[in-house]
Amino acid sequence: MRSRYRVLALLSALALAFTLTACGGNKGIDVSVINSSGFDIFTLYISGTSDMGEDLLGEDVLMAGDSFKASLPTLEFNSYDLLITDEYDNEYDFQNLALGANAEIDVYWSDDLMLTVTLEDGASKDYYVEGYTVAETEPPEPDTEPIPIPSDADPLDKSADLFNVDTGEFVVTVPYPSTMRVADKADDQINRVQLEARNEEVGVNSLAIDLTGIDSSFDARLSTGNEEEYAYVWSLIRDQLYANGSYVSEIATDFVDAEGYYAYVVTYIVNQDAFKDAEPGEYYAVTELRYAGPTGYVLSATCITVENMQEQFYFVASNILNNMDFGAW
Repeated sequence: MRSRYRVLALLSALALAFTLTACGGNKGIDVSVINSSGFDIFTLYISGTSDMGEDLLGEDVLMAGDSFKASLPTLEFNSYDLLITDEYDNEYDFQNLALGANAEIDVYWSDDLMLTVTLEDGASKDYYVEGYTVAETEPPEPDTEPIPIPSDADPLDKSADLFNVDTGEFVVTVPYPSTMRVADKADDQINRVQLEARNEEVGVNSLAIDLTGIDSSFDARLSTGNEEEYAYVWSLIRDQLYANGSYVSEIATDFVDAEGYYAYVVTYIVNQDAFKDAEPGEYYAVTELRYAGPTGYVLSATCITVENMQEQFYFVASNILNNMDFGAW
C-alpha cells in the first residue's frame, strides 16, 4: 500500500554505464553496482582508504533499477568501503567489501528492512549489512528484535529537508524517528516529506509533513489567531478530499492557541476505496494545520492509520512539528 496518499513520481529510466579510469597504469579491477534498492542513488563512493575520494557518479544519478560500472585500483588487502547517499541525503556505509575482478555489487532491501549488499565474485557470494560485515555464504539472519511502533517518545535521530515547491530553495528541516522511513517522494512535490512506520512491511500507517506557501493576505488573516480563518483553510482542504472521494466524515475539531503558533486539528474518517491496494478496514486521519507567524508558509501534518491508531501517530507528528526550527524559515 505504499502508494496511499501520495503523488507518484513519473521518472524516466536512464541507463547509466560509466567507466572511471583508475590511476597507476592499467592495473585495476572492474566492478558493477546494481541499484535494486527502489530509491535513486545520488552519490557513490568506493575506496580502500580512509579518504573516500570523489563521488564516482559526478553530476549523474544512479536511478533505481539501473547499474553503474567503474574501474578501481587494486589494493594489497583487497578490502574496500562503499558509501552511498539517497535523494533525502541519508547515508549508507558498507565496510570491508572484498572486491575481486568483475565483481557485481547489488544494493537492495532485505526481508527485515535493512539495506543490504550482495557481492558476487565468481563462485563466491558474500552479504553485507549497512555499517558492518557479515561475509557469509548465506544471507544474514533477520533482526530478532521487532521494530517498535512509532511513538512520540522516540528520539528524532533522522531528518529530511522541505523546500519551496516553486523556487526549489531550502526552507526547513523535518526531524523524524528511526522507527519510521521516508517513503517515495515525487520530484514535483519537494514540499512534502512522507513517512511510514518501519514496523510494517508496507505503508499501512503513515504521516505526511507538507509545506504550503501562502500570500500576504492569508498571512495577515491567520496571524490574528481567529479560529474561523483556520476553519476556512481546512474547508478548502476538505473540499479537495471530497472531490477525490477520500473524505467520509468529520469526528472532531480543535483550535490550539499555543506559545509561538496557532493550530487547527481535525480528526476524520477516510474512504479506503480512494487508496490503491488498500487493505480492508476503516481508515482514520488527523490533519493539523500549523501557523507560526508571518513566514509565508503554513505547515500541515496528516496521519492516516488503521485500527484507531490515529492518536498515537498524531502524537508522533506533533512531536516532529514541535521540534522543527521555525526560526529558520
